[in-house]
Amino acid sequence: MKKVIDGIPNPNGVQLSPDEETLYANNKDGDALLAFDVKTGRNADQPRNFAKYKSVTQKDSKDPLLAEDNGADGLAVDNDGRVDVATNVGVEVFSPEGDLLGVIPAIWGGESLMLRKPQNLAFAGPGRRPYMVGAGAAFKVQTLTQGVSKRAK
Repeated sequence: MKKVIDGIPNPNGVQLSPDEETLYANNKDGDALLAFDVKTGRNADQPRNFAKYKSVTQKDSKDPLLAEDNGADGLAVDNDGRVDVATNVGVEVFSPEGDLLGVIPAIWGGESLMLRKPQNLAFAGPGRRPYMVGAGAAFKVQTLTQGVSKRAK
């Protein structure tokens, strides 16, 4: 094993782009999803802010490195390069260019519907559709998008 990236304050979640040239990683205490160029010949240790989270909230802290919380947890990439990120507001969906396309709210709870924080997500099963887990359960999400077909996640 060889360390290739260092210095992410609170990393959580990792995923490759469909062409496997970009590595995405959540920084749970930041305001943006990070991207690293991992194509042969490029410098993988220079992160760039790929997409701004909609879900950033201020925590009660005097330490500026811990002043934000976006709840960023698991992430998955679809066949068209869109990046889905589990955050405090649901699943934030970003274009391959890093633009926020929308939020899939995670609302469930039987008779009393509640907004719940998803923890992880993946594309699976027939049609490679998105699934999410959180609040002690797993859910299939009805969308038109499919996960990357050439690998497991």
